[in-house]
Amino acid sequence: MVIRYIEQISDEVLTEFLTYCMSPSLEKIANEVCKYRTSKKRELYGIYVESTLIGIAGLIRGDVESELKHFAIHPDHRGYGYGSCLIKGLLRLPNLYKLVAETDKDAVDFYSKMGFTICSLGEKYPGVERFKCEITVLKIACVNESTEAQARIVILTGLEERFGILDPAYNPDLKAIITTYLQAGNLFLVGLLHGKVVCTGALLHETEHTGRIVRMSVLKPYRRKGMARALLAELEHQAKAKGYHRIVLETTITWHDAIGFYLSNGYTEYDRDNIEIHLTKYLLI
Repeated sequence: MVIRYIEQISDEVLTEFLTYCMSPSLEKIANEVCKYRTSKKRELYGIYVESTLIGIAGLIRGDVESELKHFAIHPDHRGYGYGSCLIKGLLRLPNLYKLVAETDKDAVDFYSKMGFTICSLGEKYPGVERFKCEITVLKIACVNESTEAQARIVILTGLEERFGILDPAYNPDLKAIITTYLQAGNLFLVGLLHGKVVCTGALLHETEHTGRIVRMSVLKPYRRKGMARALLAELEHQAKAKGYHRIVLETTITWHDAIGFYLSNGYTEYDRDNIEIHLTKYLLI
């Protein structure tokens, strides 16, 4: 059994597999075949047994999340675990951090057993309930003893890239992250990809209704792939849970990429000096 990217597939074969997971409308199926031929965001993966294609998975790639648009196992090969193997193969793909799918009631148990979270979308069609299934490959968790050292390296590596040199006196909080942040009642999150810490971010108590985000950092090979956005979203979610109505943060005024990132995520400037720009965002509670 092999799972691999499908570089070539005939319209006839692709059409056959799409009939297993779509409405029987030939016009709609032909339209999807065309999209796989023309869209750069579409990708097809197949599962093969002795060089025979027995299942396909069609993805629509996104920066933060990718959609499992089509998923089908040939009827002669169902019930042997090939569908589970294909999903597991997809979750090991590079640059895939969150996978979402929409399905009907018959397939919900399959996705649930694969670790997807399930949310009902209601009756999108008369008498037909649809469900959204999603699974995050980038695991976001609170820092602990096994990830503390990795988190420190992620931040220091980023600072060294920015400044060229490091002065340990400027970063006393990183010597004992758990003590500095968690034991003080604050939050320090890490983003793990296949067990490796690739990004960090922390939330500090500023006032009763205001939290401050600090120590946002992403390892260079994983930047511009939605990691920071996913971590920022979780920090904002945790801030709401703590009762904060507002988040503040600051970044160096010459770090234009960081400033652009925060502005694109709803933050606005409220102050600046010759060194730092100060940004804020009001949370919808």
